[in-house]
Amino acid sequence: METLQNISQSNINSFESLINSCFDVQKIQLTTDFSDFDNPSAYGIYKSSGGSCLGVVGKNYVPVQPKIMANSLLDINIDYSKVKFVTMKKDSKFRFDIPLTEKISFTNKFGKEDTTDLKICLQSGFDGKTKTSLFVYSNRLICENGAKANFTEYEINFKNVQGNQGKLISLAHGFYKVKESVKSLEQFYLSMDKVTFDNSILENYLSSVLNLDKENLTTRSRKIYSDVMESFDLEIDRTGNTLFGLYNGLTHFINHKAIGSNNKDFTFTENGALTIRKAEKFLMSLV
Repeated sequence: METLQNISQSNINSFESLINSCFDVQKIQLTTDFSDFDNPSAYGIYKSSGGSCLGVVGKNYVPVQPKIMANSLLDINIDYSKVKFVTMKKDSKFRFDIPLTEKISFTNKFGKEDTTDLKICLQSGFDGKTKTSLFVYSNRLICENGAKANFTEYEINFKNVQGNQGKLISLAHGFYKVKESVKSLEQFYLSMDKVTFDNSILENYLSSVLNLDKENLTTRSRKIYSDVMESFDLEIDRTGNTLFGLYNGLTHFINHKAIGSNNKDFTFTENGALTIRKAEKFLMSLV
């Protein structure tokens, strides 16, 4: 286990800065403020400094403190100056971004050098539903397409109740398990780069992933279809007529054109991440 005694002073300073960037939360029972009405068995999670409610939970819920989660990173030998504490959904969810030195880089079927930066994200939240998990997040440099690699996700998966907080000690094991999955992600990319597609695969892809039927488009879905095809054309010009092109066409749409894509949380916690999960599942069945 890493300790503050056996890491450099500069890294200690960086770790302390990381801790200081986090906020504390507390659980407060919600009340009716009316004497004739019983108080609900419900509690709000708030920053200790005040402000808006971050989530409504039950009496047994014990929120994971971001600072405690940050402390669990001491089990991992990393450069803390590069770790970022990021909040999402108006601070109701949070994550730690841990960049990896590893990259995925290869010459794609179209003959272009294709490089993807990677980071491991440790994510949790205060809504009583968000699972504490680790996963690889990729950023393809040629197009700035970000994607949560859902199949790399390792769920620490404990309910936030008293007595389970100690399960954060499994974080180091989870981190290295997720790091090992980078090899699987690279193999997924390389396999997709070798497989071409035809119109029937494209139509099934659109139907399965985005629920788009070319022959039965509404006014709204027609605009989505047009935007998706524009993204596909752009990415296939970079990759060739391959499944890798279909994958990146979808991630380009999610990152740059979809409703909600202007929200920086979209590919981490919302429909963007769910849609990419569907795309992964579909394309994995073809490689």
